[in-house]
Amino acid sequence: MFVTIANKIYEIDRLRNARVIYTGLENITLYAVDYHYRNQLLYFTDPYAHKIFSLSLSSSSSSVRLILEKNIRMPISIAIDWITNKMYIVEYELARIDMLSLDEKMMKTNIIINNLYQPVAIAIDPIAEYLFVADEGNGYRISAKINRCVLDGTQCTTLIDQKLEQPSDLTVDFIKRRVYWVDRAYDHVESCDYHGSRRITITSGSQNIPFTVGIDLFENNLYLTDDVKGAVLQLRRHFNSNTSYFYKPESFIRPQGIAVYHETRQPNRINPCNGTYNGGCEHLCLLGRGYLLTNSYQCRCQSGFRLKSDLKSCEPVKDFLLLTRLTSIRGIDFNRDSTIEARPPIVPERRTTISDSVFDYEEKTVYFYGQRSQMIYSSKMDGEKPIPVTTSKIFPVVSALAFDWYSKLLYMTSISESQLFVVRLNGRDFPQRILINGTTGIHGIALDPLQG
Repeated sequence: MFVTIANKIYEIDRLRNARVIYTGLENITLYAVDYHYRNQLLYFTDPYAHKIFSLSLSSSSSSVRLILEKNIRMPISIAIDWITNKMYIVEYELARIDMLSLDEKMMKTNIIINNLYQPVAIAIDPIAEYLFVADEGNGYRISAKINRCVLDGTQCTTLIDQKLEQPSDLTVDFIKRRVYWVDRAYDHVESCDYHGSRRITITSGSQNIPFTVGIDLFENNLYLTDDVKGAVLQLRRHFNSNTSYFYKPESFIRPQGIAVYHETRQPNRINPCNGTYNGGCEHLCLLGRGYLLTNSYQCRCQSGFRLKSDLKSCEPVKDFLLLTRLTSIRGIDFNRDSTIEARPPIVPERRTTISDSVFDYEEKTVYFYGQRSQMIYSSKMDGEKPIPVTTSKIFPVVSALAFDWYSKLLYMTSISESQLFVVRLNGRDFPQRILINGTTGIHGIALDPLQG
């Protein structure tokens, strides 16, 4: 099995011998881990640096490659579709699930962007063509739940939403078609079938699992990573089992992600996308229509594109709605399906809260205000990493922005200064002029440059 501990990845065999196969930079925390058995590749995340890496298991040099750091924020869980060579990614702070192709194109698209609050874990079954996601809600208005969806993110249904508070991880049994999960609040390990029925408690109590983070299974055993016990635990996966230590080093550790490495954990099946090259899809071919026809598939486009009428080719989305949220800026295709992302999301650095945004259509650039740094940022429409426009100038508590695309002027209102002022963006010193003093309660600005 593979276990992430602090900035290291451990390989632990059946005899409980452990060795470090990768060591990252100091002061980082590696979290989720999964693998592609046939391709001999290990994948893991650094959620606080917003990065996903791959590690070759067939090379003695243990070469590591950064595969994703753009348009992503806090990847807390991943799952590999070993049939069509895709990765499903849970982005905790953006409350969404994305999919990344693991071929040379590395195309990314959204799978679920609605009806999630705080998703924490994902597991998939490419044989049954299902994905399962654990969402911890917020404990008050929105309850925690475990959902099942088709692999394309549609037909989602709630399996569990009662007596569930803080699910931290889940895994699936492809043969018996059961889901297993850990609940840190109730100190439970539980299971149900793929329809949410036949729910049982495997183990419970803070003495057994005081603060379990990760879970995986192999044969008749479940394996858990526990933060308080500082160990990898083992238990039989039947009713009312007790845990035992599987791996506990002399020094205290805080294990996080866990993945049991064995070929039976990734059983093979016919890949319908291999019938013709990529299933005839211009961008992405994925499972998710098996409920209609055995060994069927569907095409999807990467973010910024939508399917043409032939349901295989893709065309760019040119007109869209720009939606600003606290942690991201999204482009939504309002001519068709609102779940289609017209552009990859613009994602600022962690702890940056966005108050408002504007765009320059001619330059294909978005400007937004970061509340914590009190600076203006810019990003191209392709979702590139935002950069500060004004590193030497701050604008206290800006509540609204408006852009004069004709004169390249940015209008802003400041709550703390009670002012409406304007800044020229095409100069080095960004000259600023106050237009109105004593403004209060302004939450929006609109301009018509052509009419003055």
